[in-house]
This record gives sequence, structure tokens and C-alpha cells, in this order.
Amino acid sequence: MIEILPDEIAAAVHKSYEALPKTGKPQGHEWTVLAGIVAFCNEQNQLQCISIGTGTKCLGAAKMSSEGNVVNDCHAEVLARRGFVKVLMEQIAYFNECILCNTNVPNGLIIENASEPNSKSEFRRMKFKAKSSVDFHLYISTSPCGDASIIGKSCDEVRETQSPEGAASIKAVSGDKVHEGSNPGGDKSQQLTTEKNNFTGAKLVSDVGCREDTQKLGVLRIKSGRSNIRDEDRTSCMSCSDKIALWNVVGLEGSLLSQFLTESIFLKSVVIGDPNLNISSSGFWRSQNSAENLVATSWNKTLDALQRACVSRVSHLCKHSDSIFVGVTSIQFSKSKQALLRTQETQNSSKVNSISTSNTSNSNQIKSLSTWKNENVKQNQKKNIRTLPACGYTINWQ
Repeated sequence: MIEILPDEIAAAVHKSYEALPKTGKPQGHEWTVLAGIVAFCNEQNQLQCISIGTGTKCLGAAKMSSEGNVVNDCHAEVLARRGFVKVLMEQIAYFNECILCNTNVPNGLIIENASEPNSKSEFRRMKFKAKSSVDFHLYISTSPCGDASIIGKSCDEVRETQSPEGAASIKAVSGDKVHEGSNPGGDKSQQLTTEKNNFTGAKLVSDVGCREDTQKLGVLRIKSGRSNIRDEDRTSCMSCSDKIALWNVVGLEGSLLSQFLTESIFLKSVVIGDPNLNISSSGFWRSQNSAENLVATSWNKTLDALQRACVSRVSHLCKHSDSIFVGVTSIQFSKSKQALLRTQETQNSSKVNSISTSNTSNSNQIKSLSTWKNENVKQNQKKNIRTLPACGYTINWQ
């Protein structure tokens, strides 16, 4: 079981974000998504935010580069993971420098050497690993794009249909490594009828330009974009749900850093926030082995989608899937889209209410103002949803 609460993880990421200067942060009515990777030392009961990122954008196919001179995917989760990899590289380089200079290695590092080198030749081949006492947690201020954003009414309302292939499979690719396996019970693909605001904009890899009336579960998707967008402007970056599922199979370190590690580095948990889910507790945890009912039904739906998208669908490829937790936090990110919409709705309602109460002497006037209030709030809601701009991206690591 995890010894810390989801709110503690979220608070650590928010604290690091607030400590950054205003440059690159959303201004005015701009919104963004925040993500961060937090390390928790079980021995010292200490929490440390390793890397954070904000962003909602990615490049179209025509602007992407295979030379490594641009960042193709600038979604918050991906930037936070890139920062985490950079921290690992810096700590390995610093560890080597300490050994060469015969100085003590500080205790604050999240990695340790897997074996003591006895010669210079062994030093060049020295391997490292993450400290066994340290767990890594990923926080995201909202559900990751793709499969985890398809949130249904309940698990019982999932409609299963026989797939034409007869068996579902998933490939997880990391560098030149390909992991493939059949999904237990994969003879059925799932479809979920959701409300409109619970649809994901991420497109099916198999049919990018198709608009889905009923969205399929557990399939690979590329990041969001309009159905009528030009092919050269459409991204080929996989959805964040797919990438997190991949990290749970092959690790966070990537193919380059894996040459210096004896063990892959995996997430202990994925924590998300959602300002539409009101609850006064410190958040909830769930794993594949714990399917207990939570206090709020809406949290159940969100956790069902997160667990299905990031853990359960790759459990046949991931031996440690039973030890991966998903969680929700009650802490709200002030610059999320939902938080800004809610603030604007509250402000609009307050203005209309003040007008209504100032004219209580005339019942007909009150009735007309009340009617105007309802229409005005609805129009503002629609207008705000369309016009709220997304911010760019920032990345930071400690």
C-alpha cells in the first residue's frame, strides 16, 4: 500500500509550479495542463518533486523532425517525463564525477550504483539503478488525452461486441525493442456510450479522419485534432494514455538511458485531478486488486477509465501491474480549463443575481430578468468553452 496521499503528491507539484516565474505561464483567461513526477523516499518519509511540465500542444507531421532539434510532443505529461530523464542523466554524470574525484556521493540522489568498480575498465561499464527505497508518482491536473478521457456512466454500462479479428493485441515499442502479447479476454473489443463532454478528441490510429459516435476502448490513438484537418497539419504523436501505458511496460528511462541502468524505472502511481469532482477528503487510491466502492460515484468513473487505459489493458505485458496504483486528488489546479470555466460561471451568476434582487418590487420585471439570466448564463457557457485559449508549454526540473 502507498504511505502517502494523492493530495500530498499534487501539492508537491503545485508548490514547484508556483515557485516558477510568470514567464511561460497562462495569463488572463488562458488555461493549460500541469504534470509532474514526484519521488517519495520510504525510509526518510520525504517527498520531492523531480520534474514538472505544462502544455497542450504538439507539432503537425510537416513540422516534426527526426534529428532531435525540436520537441514534437509538448503535452504536460511528456514534458514532465523528459525532464525526469534529464535529471537521471545529470545524476549519473554527477555520480561518476564523485567516484573519479574520490568524494562522497550525497544522499539526496534518487539513483545508486548497482556494483562497485574495481578498475577503470569496470568504471566505464558501471551500471546504476533507482534506489529501492524510492517510489515515483506521476501527477496530472486532468485525465490524460486518449483512452483515459473516455469516461462512461458506470462499468456495468460498458457494451462489449465481438471484434472482427477475434483477438486484441497491443505492441509496446521502446527504441528497437518491441513487446507484443495477446490480451487476456481480448476476443472482445469494448465500446462505451458516453456523454458528449466525456468523448476524447484523440483519433484512432486505424482511421484518423473518422468521427466516432460510439468510441472504442483500449485502442491506440494519436493526439487530438479536428476531423477535417489537413494531413500535413495532423500530428502523429500517440495519445498520453497510450504513452503512460507504454511507460508502465518498458519503463520511464527510454532506450538511451537504459544502457546505463540494470533495472527499468516504473511508476508507482498515476494521480489525476478533476475540479468537476467535488470532495473534501485527501483523495483516493485504487489498484487492480482493490475494487472497493469509493465515496463519490463520479470518482469511480474517472478511476475506472484511468486504470483501464494506463494499467489494465497492458497487464498481460506488465508483471508489476498489480502494484501500480491510480488515484484522484481533491486539490484543484487553478489554471485548468475546468477551473477557469467554473470561475467565470460563478462570476456570471453573481452578476445576474445582483440584477434580479435589485428589482424585487416588480414581479413581471423579476420574471423577465430571471429568463434573461438563464439564457445569458447558457450563452456565456457556450462562448467561454469555445474562446478560452490554451497556453503554450513550459518545462522545469529540479
